[in-house]
Amino acid sequence: MNAQIQRLRAKRSIPVSLVIIATGLFQGCATSGFFEVSATQPSAVRPAIAYNVQGQTIAVAYLREMSTVAGKPEEVRLRLFDAKGKGQGAEIQPFGTGSHAALGRPAIAGDLAGKGFLLAVPARLASGTGDTVVLRFLDGKGSPVGSQLSVFSDKTWKYLEGDGVGSLHVVYNSLAKEFLVTVQRTLQGQYGPENGIWAQRVSASGSVIGAPVMLVKTAAHGIDSHTVAYAPVGTPAGGRYLFAFSGFSGTVQFLDKNAKSIAGVSLKLGLPEGGNTHPDAAYGQIDGKGRFLLVFSDEDNCRPGLQACTAVKDQWTGVWGVFIDPLNPSTAATAFPISKIWAHVAARRSYMPRVDYDAARQSFVVAWREVPTLNAQNKESRSHIRFNRIDDFVQDGLTGTTLVPDPPSNTVVSMATGTCKTPDAMCLSLEDPAFADVAATSAGAAVVWHQRSPPNVQIYAVVGRTLQAP
Repeated sequence: MNAQIQRLRAKRSIPVSLVIIATGLFQGCATSGFFEVSATQPSAVRPAIAYNVQGQTIAVAYLREMSTVAGKPEEVRLRLFDAKGKGQGAEIQPFGTGSHAALGRPAIAGDLAGKGFLLAVPARLASGTGDTVVLRFLDGKGSPVGSQLSVFSDKTWKYLEGDGVGSLHVVYNSLAKEFLVTVQRTLQGQYGPENGIWAQRVSASGSVIGAPVMLVKTAAHGIDSHTVAYAPVGTPAGGRYLFAFSGFSGTVQFLDKNAKSIAGVSLKLGLPEGGNTHPDAAYGQIDGKGRFLLVFSDEDNCRPGLQACTAVKDQWTGVWGVFIDPLNPSTAATAFPISKIWAHVAARRSYMPRVDYDAARQSFVVAWREVPTLNAQNKESRSHIRFNRIDDFVQDGLTGTTLVPDPPSNTVVSMATGTCKTPDAMCLSLEDPAFADVAATSAGAAVVWHQRSPPNVQIYAVVGRTLQAP
């Protein structure tokens, strides 16, 4: 099969859609091993994942209730696993106990030297005078290194949770050897003049660099989530970042190493354009081309083969992707479907895709939550976390849509734990899994998520699954 794939790839005149059908280049990986991250009590929710290349260690950070008493504050916890999902010790308390009240999903990133991780979480100050983002450097075994940092302390502000999927990000700059931390915050009230998304540079040695930078300003703060990804290319020195936020309507920004805007990029990411939500991005080489892969939810994008669509059956709701050249961004980039949702859904669906790059195999790995539509022909609904590996390039700026590939096959990684038999389009499983995150590993990939823990569906647990390399 590998020889056949190479022969077909060499024939550039063959439409991409035909290559996909003939070879299955976008096939998902077979699931390998299920692993439990948290105990079932008290609840654990909203995991984030990162991989340490040097130690071949998976780090999963998540929020844990401080007790089983409802309404008690949450704190960050961490567990380590090897690339196959085997636990490496007990639950870790990076910020101690009782030292912070976590307000949202944590963010974690590893440095490319493989030395460890930087963990961040939005938290409420003990004084009650505002919010902050606390940071902790960890070594490859999860042990704290240096002192705890508090950033975005320039003004009194409130953390904007949005929908919680991507309101806080940490990304590593391999050229400058520093991290960029971004957060959604509200200053001077819900309609204050400085609501928006802000960035802060932090050195790998643990010092804060400069003052916070405002990336986007909003009057009425309604941004659900955002993403920041890094590419070690371009001038001035230090590489550049891709920045996009929920509802970006086809517009993303490039930032220099100082988090200053380089240029706006206009992308045609759907017909009709707009309505793009829950973006996430990663950078890597694919088919010899250095590209960002931006993934997002779109509730009414036209199916492949159509340049315009008004019929409901032609409007696809699901996860889409687009490759973006960090040096020469196309003004007509080609969006392609990643998930297989065929029917239009009038109500907004939060698929919350997440993406990472697998350098060893030159491919991108994507995970998302999928909630099927329940109708008269479908009497039972099962919610899943799904996974895909994107290992073939979709050409920049196609003028037509005939070469856009069909949706790739994907893999169900979560257990089909819940059913729902009421004919209601928004019907969800009782154990509906959510908040997936994904990381490429030496063994393939790992996906984590949280789900209700039956029979008590008020309790949540964080679980994961490793996926073998193709």
